Amino acid sequence: MIRLASAADTQSLADLAVATPGAPHWTLAHYMHMLTTAASTHAVWVTHLAQNTIGFAAFTVHPPHAELESVAVHPAYQGQGHGRALLTTALHHLAASGIERVHLEVRTSSPAQALYRKLGFVSNGQRPRYYINPVEDAILMQWTVADSPPSTHPLSGIIRFDYGS
Repeated sequence: MIRLASAADTQSLADLAVATPGAPHWTLAHYMHMLTTAASTHAVWVTHLAQNTIGFAAFTVHPPHAELESVAVHPAYQGQGHGRALLTTALHHLAASGIERVHLEVRTSSPAQALYRKLGFVSNGQRPRYYINPVEDAILMQWTVADSPPSTHPLSGIIRFDYGS
């Protein structure tokens, strides 16, 4: 199940980040801030299997743009499509709410680049020595609704979402 996160998810997000190599290890206060700040500023989706949080995607939202701040899938569940489903759902909801472009930074060594490309993200720059521990460049990527033709768009198979409104 994929849903928007709430303040009740704070501890499970922090725990998941610690268990996931490469995920930023933000403070509990940072997660709480993201989950309790106005919806127009942050959006965090979580994915559950049984009663366990196995993944999340956190965005900063400044319409008509958003930035993917962090995405994490528990190592035991990586490579099984959970990250793709999570990001596809988030991108669909963001696009439906008027977001036209999503930006992200990713380590040059990160295998997540392949997933981002499959979802329609394209490289549009680089930031030298952006990451520390270890020092590494960041590749800048963006996903643009207008540049994704319906026939090849990663969301083209989604017919309808219920937003609860």
